[in-house]
Amino acid sequence: MKELLIEFPPPRERPMHPPAIVAELRRSQPVSPVRLWNGDRAWLLTRYQDVRAAFLDDRLSADAARPGYPHVTAASAVGRSMLPNFMVMDDPEHGRLRALFYQDFLAKPIAQRSAEIAGIVDDQIDRLLAQDGPADLITCFAQPIPARTLAPILGLGAAHGESLVAYMKVILGRESSREEALAANQALIAFFERRLDESELLPSSGVIARLACQMKAGELLRRDILGCLRQLFLAGQDSTASSIAMGVLLLIQHPDQLAELTARGDRRVWEAACDEIVRFLSVTHFGRRRVAIEDVEIGGRLIRAGEGVILAENYANRDESAFPHADLFDVFRPNVRSHLGFGSGKHLCLGLNLARAEMSLALSTLFARAPNLRVVPPEGGLTYHDELTIYGLTSLPVVWS
Repeated sequence: MKELLIEFPPPRERPMHPPAIVAELRRSQPVSPVRLWNGDRAWLLTRYQDVRAAFLDDRLSADAARPGYPHVTAASAVGRSMLPNFMVMDDPEHGRLRALFYQDFLAKPIAQRSAEIAGIVDDQIDRLLAQDGPADLITCFAQPIPARTLAPILGLGAAHGESLVAYMKVILGRESSREEALAANQALIAFFERRLDESELLPSSGVIARLACQMKAGELLRRDILGCLRQLFLAGQDSTASSIAMGVLLLIQHPDQLAELTARGDRRVWEAACDEIVRFLSVTHFGRRRVAIEDVEIGGRLIRAGEGVILAENYANRDESAFPHADLFDVFRPNVRSHLGFGSGKHLCLGLNLARAEMSLALSTLFARAPNLRVVPPEGGLTYHDELTIYGLTSLPVVWS
């Protein structure tokens, strides 16, 4: 059989599902050469076992500054080159910088913020239900929640979090030009620089004030702090907002499962349901990127040092060998926590506890307060954006009664 060379990412035929070619690649060519936006080539991993192993393989570097690193958009290349952050670093630098934020995102401190998050969710539902409708659930509900929730953790006011969304749209845009991405990144960085310089005005318990103290004591570089703050905001905003919005749509499309979730009313069951939403959707649809720092064999293919590798966790999450009936949405799936939507290994998503809390409280409260919520698709149907590094709906018009 002739080896396939596809353009990455391949187009979807169905909005909630991976491209049809992925199943064929997983079966016959699980480690596949792909062509990126700029003509570069990389290796695409589509099998669960290969992707999971690659997350744990120190021969695959996350360092975006290394030659051969597979940037998947022009905007990504610009942002990563301006201010590196721990997500695109290897140890020991990765571990040193990640440790600065680790304590704020552990399960216990996030659980202690449950009442605060619930208050934000209730307030956004109040704003939603106060409209005459139809209302766009994304702009009225899904997007503000992550921004407003992250703001107090950083030591910012809620208004600050909401004002940063415009930067996010350009920075994460697949079709953003180099100039547009550069300007948006500079504006976002300038915002955080002002907050660092005015840190005495921020709550001392917040991340920014704490890091500013360490910077003034000579323990941290401004550059390192700014790179990590930029990434924390972007990573904590759009992926959660997209998962909330598309999770609402999925649950409305599966009324029997929604009814059982609502009847049980158990926070842990809702959290498991949110993991299934993450597994099923995998909104980080460009995968996680690595570059080989020495020759390594994966899935029977030799990958040379300096070649890029894409760990497609979104495709791995639909691997039947790991998740029977993987293309079926099942909020009661028994092994759902083994999905790779949050990554794995040293680069496991720092904010996974926060994401689970935001999603579970947002979805459970929304359907409790608006049990008759329904989608009213515009003429021509719902549309999705795949030009951003985070996949999702462009809008989700809803009504309630």
